[in-house]
Amino acid sequence: MQAQTPIRASIQSPAKALLSRGFDHLLGEIEKVTEGRVKFERYYSGSLAKPNEQLRATTTGLAGVTLTVPNYVPGQLPLANVGSNPALWKDSWVGSKAYQALYDQRPEMHAELDKQGVKLISAYATPTYYPLARKVDLNNLKQLNGMRVMTSGQIAVLLQSLGAQVVNVATPEGYEALQRGTVDGAVYGLTAAATYGIERVVQSLWTLPLGGLPMLVVMNKKTWDSISKADQQAIEKVAADQPDAFHKIYQVGGDDESLKKFVKAGVKIIDADRKSVSDLQNAARKIWDAWAQEQDNAGRPGRQIMNDFIRLTSEFAKNNPYATSK
Repeated sequence: MQAQTPIRASIQSPAKALLSRGFDHLLGEIEKVTEGRVKFERYYSGSLAKPNEQLRATTTGLAGVTLTVPNYVPGQLPLANVGSNPALWKDSWVGSKAYQALYDQRPEMHAELDKQGVKLISAYATPTYYPLARKVDLNNLKQLNGMRVMTSGQIAVLLQSLGAQVVNVATPEGYEALQRGTVDGAVYGLTAAATYGIERVVQSLWTLPLGGLPMLVVMNKKTWDSISKADQQAIEKVAADQPDAFHKIYQVGGDDESLKKFVKAGVKIIDADRKSVSDLQNAARKIWDAWAQEQDNAGRPGRQIMNDFIRLTSEFAKNNPYATSK
């Protein structure tokens, strides 16, 4: 690669968003360790590619590197969606380390990226999402039965199995839905919830870890191959440190600060007890098993991947240096 050749870097979120700050931190570290031999031209807010087109943009070379959300492209990255299963981690560091370790240990994870013509740079995850209730103090799984809840994805499948009525509402419209009583509750990450002022329209926040969002930073394979071996090694070393950096940016700087807004607004923060967490995970196991079976039926090692990811999240949770973070 010629010195200072810019690589187009694309992300769906605005430049000031914490997700973009985490992405920018990685790009900045890469520019630093390669002494400017690898440089990036940044595109925010989906200006280069829409959220569900980030992977395709990387494959075609429209973008050199992107933040890709596997949930948006399950057909192209089925195994990567193991991280979309609910109730597997609480803290960002745990989800990120487990997700990254899964790629280190399972060549099948890289194989599906190879088919798309992309190279994994880093894998990380948001902190868990929590349930919030409009008019009740939510503290028991039984209360979810019949409750109209705004959520989506595998968390929606989990809550439906517990009797909740899932309502499809776009994230930016959650405030109005809660204010009008269209829904009785919602599932949000703390940072997103505070961004939309949800603390003003809910009565309680239950710290029941429903699951987070996995993400991949991927680079076009031809772009990666054009980088020198020495710089590739430097990039891989920097990427290994991303779980710590992203946790500090997104969870400490975002979720922990956002929680203070809920407290200040008078929202009742209800800590989930061990029994509730255990009962949730028992319910989630059925969702995990269904996902694994679906992958197995398609000829992919779903059961092995799922079991490995469960093991890894458990191992990193036991050694989590940020365990006191809310």
